[in-house]
Amino acid sequence: MQTKVNILNAQEEKMSGIYEKVLARVEPKEMERKKTLALAKSVSEQLVAILRSQGIEAEVNVEGSVAKDTWLASERDIDIFVLLPPTGQKEVFLRVIDLAKRLGRKWRMQYADHPYLQLRVEGHQIEIIPAFKVSSASELASAVDRTPFHTRHVRENLDERKRRDVRLLKSFMKGIGCYGAEFRTQGFSGYLCELLVINYGNFPVVVEAAKGWRQGAVIDVGRKYPNEAEPKALFENQPLIVIDSVDQNRNVAAAVSLQNFATFVQACRDFSRSPDIRFFFPKRVKLLSPAEFRQMLKRRGTKLYCMLLQHPDIPEDVIYPQLSKTERSLIAKLVQTGFEVMRSDVWADRNNAAVLLELASSRLPNMQNRPGPVVSIDTNVFISEHVDSKRRVAGPFVDQVGRVVFEITRSEVEASKNLRLAISEKEGFGKNIAEAVDRKYRLLEDREISSFFKNRSFHEFVSDYLTRCLPWYRR
Repeated sequence: MQTKVNILNAQEEKMSGIYEKVLARVEPKEMERKKTLALAKSVSEQLVAILRSQGIEAEVNVEGSVAKDTWLASERDIDIFVLLPPTGQKEVFLRVIDLAKRLGRKWRMQYADHPYLQLRVEGHQIEIIPAFKVSSASELASAVDRTPFHTRHVRENLDERKRRDVRLLKSFMKGIGCYGAEFRTQGFSGYLCELLVINYGNFPVVVEAAKGWRQGAVIDVGRKYPNEAEPKALFENQPLIVIDSVDQNRNVAAAVSLQNFATFVQACRDFSRSPDIRFFFPKRVKLLSPAEFRQMLKRRGTKLYCMLLQHPDIPEDVIYPQLSKTERSLIAKLVQTGFEVMRSDVWADRNNAAVLLELASSRLPNMQNRPGPVVSIDTNVFISEHVDSKRRVAGPFVDQVGRVVFEITRSEVEASKNLRLAISEKEGFGKNIAEAVDRKYRLLEDREISSFFKNRSFHEFVSDYLTRCLPWYRR
């Protein structure tokens, strides 16, 4: 018994040491805190003055992780909300954004579900987000009106110790690749991390609880429902359900994909068994040299294609959903033709985008089966369509399950030609992707893909794809 206690004490001591090392790296130092808060205050005051000079009365507040004191030292983001009277029209949002451009030379208009402005000021990314000032979360007039209620709720429920636990959880999520609710990641938002700590009390208990999560797990932080049945029905088929403490009709974990849900659960199990700082700070993806890239292709024995194109600085939350839609369309076309798609992925930076497709082979057999109806129904139309076809190799005959079958030659057996045809048709493509294809695209095969490794982000994307493993297992 004493030996078991000693082992547990040693494990706890090891974890405690890891936490302190992590916090030493991710907690903002006093100088950074002062600089960030001073910048947020200065920009807010400048914005108030600009708006008032144009006759716009608004409440300007710092929101998000800076306001809640849960930001990580590596994060240099400041969210500034412009709260307008709810009686106004949403057109005023665009006017506010236009005026806010005066705050910095480098700005970028973003528009996913809601318009906002990104500014670069003194090395920080500042987002100016117009919203309506509503008296309760039940009176939402725009997609972001609940954010001030989130800030208030978190500040009221997190003390200094729990804020440290939030930073631990965010760092853990970041290390395992699950941090961020944007479409590109489909992971855990900062607010979701804060709610998990509020619900469970600290980071170690979050990890212990998550080890036992099953798909469809319900976490009702504010005890909004009498049992799990109603939220499970309301948020059907979502891997994780975390009820928003300020809006019971919202699942804060709606953005979390099944893949990231499962990754987090596995990470918690592995961390409990063998705690290590690499869960928070894993090794970076090793960039494959051209020779290593060729060797990896040879070892895999598959066929790798990359549709590469350029886009006019389309926001990330717009380009990635369209890339995924395009990816699904191309996969469907290839599978329908008879190819086996092993795996795929998408990538984008501010000017380029790519769809990566890995096929089991680059060529299909000349012949394919063309099954028809079972003989219990009329087969005459099917037989007459194929019996005199120049593509007929064999048939008609009846197979083991009672269908009339022909064996015919394929119209095209090369994967590259099938891909080019599917790309030219653009069926099911995202709007901006289709427009980019019309301008120009390149279909790279195998070794040709390394010709774009001059783009470091793309190089890392392909290297990660070919050596994919859970981040904490990287050696």
